[in-house]
Amino acid sequence: MSVISYQMHIISVKTILDALSDITGKRKIKVYLPFSFLKHTSIFVEYTYKLVKKPPLFTPYSMYTLNSNSNFTHEKASKELDFHPRDMRTSLIDTIDWLRLIKRI
Repeated sequence: MSVISYQMHIISVKTILDALSDITGKRKIKVYLPFSFLKHTSIFVEYTYKLVKKPPLFTPYSMYTLNSNSNFTHEKASKELDFHPRDMRTSLIDTIDWLRLIKRI
């Protein structure tokens, strides 16, 4: 029987944004607002965007989700379904390609 190691990788929003900058060639974000500020203003942001009939940049729920427990594993899916996770960069490239295909970016 072989032993498989399931390592957990926690990827920060900054790491994802930096990778997106590298992939797209767009400039890196240099200013980050504190999470507590975003969390407290998210209700106003959501309401304001509803008034102008545009999708909000962030919502109370998205702030909750970003701050929620991320301690989970793909161990069961790997064992039972032969799941093999891809690296973050490959997933981001595919997501960008798909968003361009459907003309969202």
